[in-house]
Amino acid sequence: MNRHPEIRKIGELAELIDSYPTPLAFSIEELNYRDENRARILREVVQFVCTIVYVARTIVQEFSAVSEEEVLKEWALRAKPHECETLGIEGFKLTGFQSLRMLFGADTTKPSAHIIGFIADALNRRVSAYEALALLEAAAPRLGLSVRAVDSAIWRSRARPTSELHEEEGANGEQEKLVRDFLVAAELAGIEIQREDICSEILPMPHTPPTRLPKGKMAVYVFATEDCVLKVGQAGKNSSPRYANHHYNPDSSCSNLAKSLLKDEEAGQEYGFNNEEVGDWIKKNTNRWNFLMDADFGKPVLTLLEAFVQCRLRPRYEGFASQR
Repeated sequence: MNRHPEIRKIGELAELIDSYPTPLAFSIEELNYRDENRARILREVVQFVCTIVYVARTIVQEFSAVSEEEVLKEWALRAKPHECETLGIEGFKLTGFQSLRMLFGADTTKPSAHIIGFIADALNRRVSAYEALALLEAAAPRLGLSVRAVDSAIWRSRARPTSELHEEEGANGEQEKLVRDFLVAAELAGIEIQREDICSEILPMPHTPPTRLPKGKMAVYVFATEDCVLKVGQAGKNSSPRYANHHYNPDSSCSNLAKSLLKDEEAGQEYGFNNEEVGDWIKKNTNRWNFLMDADFGKPVLTLLEAFVQCRLRPRYEGFASQR
């Protein structure tokens, strides 16, 4: 910290934080950053690091005389990704934990969609972020490479243009690529979300609409014919009717797919449906994609996913006509 060059040890930083009435007061004054939740996380992480040093110095005899830097490096080398779940620091997840290990000298990396996707493809099955990192940390030394070197190589291979990559087959492959690319965008936005956090499904035509939005979930959905994408929308945790049936009934809401189709003279002439038939037409002639995630991720993440899918698929109908 530039304002406190005298602070060299983690305990001294903890004392400085605790000299303020609250962690937020410290963050505002010393870091010029106003975020109560992150200020709390910072204090709890500093306390955790203090505990590492204290335990190593007082309980593990071999560390009693070594420097604080050596203690923390040894911890970083021995720690495993899944241990972040045992800390009990709300909001401090795997990405932060891995960053802490890297800060203290461990040869590791942070979870990313590129890494998870690469290892999932290699194993031909889904893997969690924890498993992907554990496998990467185990495999890199056997190859005589650093984890970060392997991470960089994976990133370069996954970032190549789609035309240069092996194309995944069918709608399932297209949907999976859409999710993985979204995870990259989410990572750039500072959002901690993994592949297993998004449940994706395809209801092929003729499809049966879902009966409800699962409890505690929110969703982005897609309606597409074989020729084009018609609609991309979202449903929050309290919008089960929107998710399940609004788009099949033109009278259900101010804006829905059925109403958009009926207002589209070109579509009416091409497909020949009326007010009573349009809902059945949607079921019989569209594939439906659903992307579900826990509502705890919040509205901004849901909106980001919806916008990402809209930009990628460019649906024919989006929002009110006045907004198009």
